[in-house]
Amino acid sequence: MGCLNLFGSERTTLTTQDIALAQGLSDVATIAISQHRLNDDSTVRERQLQQALDSRTVIEQARGLVAAQRGVDMKQAFTWLRNDARSANRSRNRRLTDVANDVIVRTIGGEQNGEGHHSL
Repeated sequence: MGCLNLFGSERTTLTTQDIALAQGLSDVATIAISQHRLNDDSTVRERQLQQALDSRTVIEQARGLVAAQRGVDMKQAFTWLRNDARSANRSRNRRLTDVANDVIVRTIGGEQNGEGHHSL
């Protein structure tokens, strides 16, 4: 994992006790570094899992809206969302979550404005 350098004010030979103390310090430092890395990895993994769950929720909500508004089943609604995300008339592919979020915003925004359901 690394190395531990020992410095002194005078040139001397390390005693067995000095070496044992240095090894103890090295062991504690290794454990602390390992724990820190594990905590960082756990935090990143937790954030990624939460983001995936949030994305899935948005996609499922949009699937339900598309299915209801277009009169199709959930599989066809997902295909519609995916095709819209990959649409050739766009300058670049969009993330499925972004397309799903747009569907939700358009639908809910239209309902709040009293316009009813927008066609998708």
